[in-house]
Amino acid sequence: KSLAELDPNNTLQRDVPTVLGVSLWAETFAGTLAPGSYNYRISYANSVTGAVSPSSDPTIPRILSGIGQIRLTNLVPPPPGVFDQIRIYRSAADGSGPYTWVGEIAGTDTSFTDDGTNLDGTLAPETFGLP
Repeated sequence: KSLAELDPNNTLQRDVPTVLGVSLWAETFAGTLAPGSYNYRISYANSVTGAVSPSSDPTIPRILSGIGQIRLTNLVPPPPGVFDQIRIYRSAADGSGPYTWVGEIAGTDTSFTDDGTNLDGTLAPETFGLP
C-alpha cells in the first residue's frame, strides 16, 4: 500500500520541522559544552495546548574542538496558528542518541546558542518524524 493509503490524514508528515539551511557554529570562547561531534533535532510546540510535533531529521554535525558552545542559526519558524515554540535537542558527543532537550525558544526566533545547559528530558525515538 502507498503512504497515502496507510495515512490518509497525512499524520506522519504533518508539521515536521525542517533543518535544511540551519547552520551550526562551534565557539570555544564561552559555554560549558564538552568537546565532541554534535548534531541537533528540533520539534515545534504549542505553549497553550502542549502539543508537540514530530522531530526533524538531524542537522549536519559540527565538531566542537574544546569546551564551548554551538550556535544554531537560520532555524525555520513553525506554521503560524499551529505551534508557537521551537524545541532544540542535542545529540550525544559522538553524534548518536539519545537527544537531550537543551532549549525552547519563541517560534519567531531564528537562532539559539547551546552553551551546554540541559533541560529536563530527552527526545523519544518514536517522535522522529518523516521529512
